[in-house]
Amino acid sequence: GNDSLFNYISNIVDSVEQRIYFSGLNVTEKRNVWISKFNDLKTSSLLDTNQISYLDYLISVHSIDLYDTASTYHQNFYANFNSFWENGLNYFNEIELYLIFMELSNHLIYQLWSDPESTVGAIFGGGGGTSIKTCDCSGGSRYTCGRITSVYMAGIEIEYGDCNSVTCADSKYGCGFGWGWGCTGVCSF
Repeated sequence: GNDSLFNYISNIVDSVEQRIYFSGLNVTEKRNVWISKFNDLKTSSLLDTNQISYLDYLISVHSIDLYDTASTYHQNFYANFNSFWENGLNYFNEIELYLIFMELSNHLIYQLWSDPESTVGAIFGGGGGTSIKTCDCSGGSRYTCGRITSVYMAGIEIEYGDCNSVTCADSKYGCGFGWGWGCTGVCSF
């Protein structure tokens, strides 16, 4: 079913291969894979009821129309993304929210919750100032380009750059929230 499809894709190590496989799914499968991701997160004993409610909210707004780039829903979702992000910051920190919104696999967020220090280093190169992804953002997007600038005991500081559209090997889907947008650019800060 959908959970096994989610498990299969999220266990593919190479993120490009994940996105290629995901791009081949129909819109219902794409939506259901992300619903499985959110439901998987909800099983964590580390989440409080407010965080679980926020994940339920994400499930409720995650429509198959997100994957129809010509749909009004897709355009409105993009236009209202800031409110989804800002609302999410009431329940999760920026790294957690990035991993919830932008990464299909839950491996990194579970690793972050169990070993934050080494996970931050693994994700962001340890020294700070490195981009989360290279040639893996949606042109014009701000949220798909983030980098850690400082790590503190109480948290982190993230600087967001811009995703500039360039000629690169892109995919029709695989970037942005729920991978509902194409990967068409590179990050600049």
